Amino acid sequence: MRNIYFDGAVLTAMAHLAAKKDIRHYLNGVLLEVNNDYIRCVATDGHIIGVYQQNNNGGDQGEPFSVIVPPDVIAKLDKKKLQHTLTKTDDNYVIDNIGFKGIDGKFPDYERVFNLEPVSNEVAQFNPEFMDRFVKVGKALGMKKPMPVIAHNGQKTAIVCIGKPLNFVGLMMPYRAEEPIKTVPTWLKAKESQNAPV
Repeated sequence: MRNIYFDGAVLTAMAHLAAKKDIRHYLNGVLLEVNNDYIRCVATDGHIIGVYQQNNNGGDQGEPFSVIVPPDVIAKLDKKKLQHTLTKTDDNYVIDNIGFKGIDGKFPDYERVFNLEPVSNEVAQFNPEFMDRFVKVGKALGMKKPMPVIAHNGQKTAIVCIGKPLNFVGLMMPYRAEEPIKTVPTWLKAKESQNAPV
């Protein structure tokens, strides 16, 4: 049996980036990855992804392991709790007295998609709903006014920061938009000033 301690609200926060009712059921949960140095929480829906990392302080040492935490377990967690305890016994898990088995399936190789060269700074367009989900991650982590910042990368994956660079990094796919207008439409241009009659 092993006991692991991780930051409160992090699973709830990362769940905002997970898929909802996807047939790839493993994307509906949050990956919890543990080794003797760090604990990571990872969530993705295939279009956006985020990784939260903290040091593994005080937990039992042993072989690295990972488990995909189901969304119904995350929904039951106390969102105000500052720290959660994960107890692992063989393939059974308990978080704060909530027992569960991990979701079956192979979680995507997230480290591969984070292996990026410096971004191009070429501006792209993004789904505003994706941005809103990153804001919700920040709020769930206790930030009062999280303001996601995008490192633009053209039509390639962009890097997203929410103001916690030591703990969190995200990626977001752009979409191909119509050519944006580059001047104010003629129908909205100001009328030429006319002199009033003397």
